[in-house]
Amino acid sequence: MTNLKEVRGTKKIKLPKTGAEIEVWDDLLAGDIEAIQKAKDDVERVFIALTKIIKDWDLVDENGQKLAVNAENLKKIPLQDLMKLVEEAFGEEFWQKKTLTPSL
Repeated sequence: MTNLKEVRGTKKIKLPKTGAEIEVWDDLLAGDIEAIQKAKDDVERVFIALTKIIKDWDLVDENGQKLAVNAENLKKIPLQDLMKLVEEAFGEEFWQKKTLTPSL
């Protein structure tokens, strides 16, 4: 029997500007697409997709407390790092699509 929670692998991405290390799943789950499709626009879709694919990160607040993986905190990441994260997590061709929806 296969445990569906354990079929995905992970990889680590080091962000160039902040030096943060992000651990991402190597694939989205089928159920993640529902949440992504409910987004009102492409920008929101990117942030939702990232919250679904990020497993863990080492980003902390000014008190050293680990930040939650959510859209609010993702929006605090410098654009250069965010673009690197998206490219590494979803592929370089992600930015060239007409609609910014990760493909399965």
